[in-house]
Amino acid sequence: MGCYFALQFAAHTSNYYPLLCEIMCFDLKPELRSVLRRFFLRIGPVFNITPASRSGSVP
Repeated sequence: MGCYFALQFAAHTSNYYPLLCEIMCFDLKPELRSVLRRFFLRIGPVFNITPASRSGSVP
């Protein structure tokens, strides 16, 4: 089941990634920065850029 969600995430990420990179240029509320941080940290393991995250590092 986890692989299915990773594939689904990967399919949508390519559409949202450029827009979210643009958002990073603006002064953001801490809540939004937290969400974007989790999103960008999840990209690494899904696209094999970084090793799978350690437990507890990305909720």
